Formats: sequence, structure tokens, C-alpha cells
Amino acid sequence: MASDESQGRCPRCGDARTSPSGLGPDAACARCGLLQSRWASFEYPPESPALIAAWQACEADWSNPARHDALLDLALRSHGPQDAQEPGGHPLAALARRYHERPGDPVATARLGRIRTLLETAARVQIGPAGAPLGHTITWWLRVATYAAALVLLGAALWFLGRAWSGLVSPGPLY
Repeated sequence: MASDESQGRCPRCGDARTSPSGLGPDAACARCGLLQSRWASFEYPPESPALIAAWQACEADWSNPARHDALLDLALRSHGPQDAQEPGGHPLAALARRYHERPGDPVATARLGRIRTLLETAARVQIGPAGAPLGHTITWWLRVATYAAALVLLGAALWFLGRAWSGLVSPGPLY
């Protein structure tokens, strides 16, 4: 970790130091925001033993896509509500970090792209697709209730006006 700091690279994301070292302890990495005062003591949380073993199997047979697919499958399956206390945080983050440590490698670049696509897709599913109908959201039901109330009020007003004009109900004295 300290070697990255001495080389002027952030230990978290590997970005080159873009600010002079004389900015003090409040200077941070421009890419990930890690304070430079914490660079020397920064360490990633430990990874799960299963992920480490699967990564070692990938390294042993790097050009085999099935190994990488199995590793990704393990990372996706091993994180759920029951694994909230799993060491290393989310396994996809650890996997992305491992692939990121191999710059210029076409396999690592392709796998990072796949992880990015999975995470972006998951985020879109949670947010909901842009332009989707509001069929099951609270906003949609509030709109329906507002329009229904407006229609009832308009209908009641027209009914009273129709009765008043027909002479069935006198509007009362006009002062």
C-alpha cells in the first residue's frame, strides 16, 4: 500500500496524484475522494476465501471464459441479505478491483465492462426505466385521486347549476 503512495498513486483506485503534496491532510484523490492523509493506512477489507480460491483458479487458466463466468456467478450468488456481514464488502467490488489491477489486459477489460453493465442494469431496475408508465407508483395513484375528486366536484357543480336553471331549486335571494 505504501508503495502506491510513494509512487504518487491512490491506493484505493490507482489514480495518479493530481494535486501537489503540499496541500495538507485535507487534499483528496480527485477520482475516488480518499483523503491523502489516509493513503498510508488504507487497506481493503479482506475477501472471502471462496472468492480468493475462484480468482486463483482464473489466474491458473486465464484464457478460459468458463472460469471467469464461474467467478462472476460466485460473486453474484454469494451476496444477499444473509451475507450482509461477509468480509470484503460486496464480492463484485472485490472482483472488479482484481480485474482493475490488470490494466491493458483484454480479458480483464472485457470482464470489467461486464461487471459495469451488471451494476448499471441493477441500478436501472431499482430506479425504474425512464419513460415507463406510472402504473404502480404512488404518484400515479395521487394523480388518479386528484382527477377523480375534480370530476366529482365538476359534476356536482353542473348538477346544481342545471337544477337551478331548470327552476326546480331556487338559488336563493340575490342581495
